Amino acid sequence: MLSKYKHENLVSLLHFCIESEERILVYEFASRGSLDCYLSDPSLTWIQRLKICIGVARALNYLHDPSDTHQRILHRDIKSANILLDEEWNAKVSDFGLSKIGPANQPQTYLISNAVGTPGYCDPLYWETGILSKESDVYSFGVVLFEIMCGRFCCEYRDGSLLGILVPLWKKCYEEKRLDDIIFHGIKEHMKPDSLNTFSTIAYQCLKRARKKRPTMGDIVQKLEIALEQQEIFDNGEKFERMRANADLAVSPLSYKTESMKSVDMVENMKMPDSENEVNIGLPSPDSVDFISLQIIRNDDLEELKELGSGTLGTVYYGKWRGTDVAIKRIKKSFFAGQSSEQERLTNEFWREADILSKLHHPNVIAFYGVVLDGPGGTVASVTEFVADGSLRRALLRKDRHLDQRKTLLIAMDAAFAMEYLHSKNIVHFDVTCESLLVNMKDRSRPICKVGGFGLSKIKQNTLVSGEVRGGALPWMAPELLNGSDNKVSEKVDVFSFGIVLWEILTGCIVSNTMRPEIPKDCDDEWRRLMEQCWAPDPMVRPSFTEVTSWLRLMSSTKP
Repeated sequence: MLSKYKHENLVSLLHFCIESEERILVYEFASRGSLDCYLSDPSLTWIQRLKICIGVARALNYLHDPSDTHQRILHRDIKSANILLDEEWNAKVSDFGLSKIGPANQPQTYLISNAVGTPGYCDPLYWETGILSKESDVYSFGVVLFEIMCGRFCCEYRDGSLLGILVPLWKKCYEEKRLDDIIFHGIKEHMKPDSLNTFSTIAYQCLKRARKKRPTMGDIVQKLEIALEQQEIFDNGEKFERMRANADLAVSPLSYKTESMKSVDMVENMKMPDSENEVNIGLPSPDSVDFISLQIIRNDDLEELKELGSGTLGTVYYGKWRGTDVAIKRIKKSFFAGQSSEQERLTNEFWREADILSKLHHPNVIAFYGVVLDGPGGTVASVTEFVADGSLRRALLRKDRHLDQRKTLLIAMDAAFAMEYLHSKNIVHFDVTCESLLVNMKDRSRPICKVGGFGLSKIKQNTLVSGEVRGGALPWMAPELLNGSDNKVSEKVDVFSFGIVLWEILTGCIVSNTMRPEIPKDCDDEWRRLMEQCWAPDPMVRPSFTEVTSWLRLMSSTKP
């Protein structure tokens, strides 16, 4: 079933195995586990809860009214334990063991079956009559909405025995306008009344006994998105004013511009100068940057454990944030020093990069956690995922014995998957090198590669993007960036750079002072052809990263 249904909020079936008597399904891994583990966790904010609900609603809407299939899926067991969360708190509906299939080319689907499901979540009409419809999933989802709002399970247990179901109490409190009696105290003070009202109303409507009075999943998605928008407007205004106050701004914020940037992997803003000796790190208008997606991290919440390296831009530390391993990059004030025009350009680029990276979510793209505004001496810092083994360049230079042909191919595939994702988001990296590719060798049998180093990245608004790049590594730069014949280039500049990286992976050496290095005579024919296609002088001849990933998959299938 899952192999036919693809949605970002459904858990993905990756592979299956049928060998002798073995039957194995391989699913996408949701690193944060199930939603039921976080219902009473005050660190799961109201904004996060709303986004999780929207994700689940979109998945159910897709299952109930699929546009590219003639079959409708009725889940039959929607509950918080069957909603998984990935590293970025994206919801993934799982466990289709009880699901039923019905025709989608009619307004209603009614199936007669033995009533199954989980007590508390199961539609009472389905339980009484055995008649299943998509409104049965709507009822179950309504229970989940109340769980998220109330911060507790819908059922009370003692010693493994069911004591009672809280849904009737929740409905009564809504009807009597006593929501304050049941709302989770850990998030109550952060809820905007309008958002809460929109949310609680649609949640209550889901629990109507009459199926005709229950909303469709499409209606629920719209209402939840309104609730999120109401909360974000509220939070955005508060957050911007708080940042203004913290920054002690005395002038209007700088306007937001889209330029490139040579610098850190992720970032945000800082203080306007109180004196000539302080650094001007302005604050853009709230309409220019999505502040809600930018996590502000308190410096006191970070623990620096080890210095990893230092450069002209700042110092990188290994540390902890809320128990999680992170990389902390402290940015020097001198990075923003200089003439006012240069300060403004770097400031706008600084904000732009943070805004882009906060929206990237892919297993092969380095995770951006947030920025620190209150660092020592008024410094800023970016906080990102920590990759223990550092750059691919480092691994290649130390001639890591674990990097055999099969594993280097896996690394190349990971990098290609990440670049395919970035290009699908209209992001051109402009700096694909072995230095910007990070590797995790913890599992010696399966190294993992992640793309980082987004200091030069740009968003492609149209078919082409400005080819004006400040900085960059010369041997990896496509010829159209060097000859100055065209100020507009395509995403194929990244494909050229990837071709050079493929040569480095193949040889275990780092390229220098040459546009197209000599290919070893014993090079695999397919690897040779792929490299030559990638670094072709004509961008139109170079493959897309979708084609590159397909090429590498085929190569991988022929390797032992």
